[in-house]
Amino acid sequence: MNNEFDCVEMKRKGAERLQKKLVGLTIGEELQFWKERTNELKKEQQTLKKAKKKHQKYNPPIAQNSVFFILSPCSY
Repeated sequence: MNNEFDCVEMKRKGAERLQKKLVGLTIGEELQFWKERTNELKKEQQTLKKAKKKHQKYNPPIAQNSVFFILSPCSY
């Protein structure tokens, strides 16, 4: 039994599933399909982004000029 992940096989299977969904659609129907999938993806990305922020520790932003002060010879 082969336990290695085959990304090429995964890509091909995904392409086959997609082709089955798109076969027979008009150009307008295909455009609508991609618009809907794009919107679903954007919603999922926002959900993941919010979840990630919720679980991160708070790190206050660094002042914009702080690098200048750290590297400036005058600050020694």
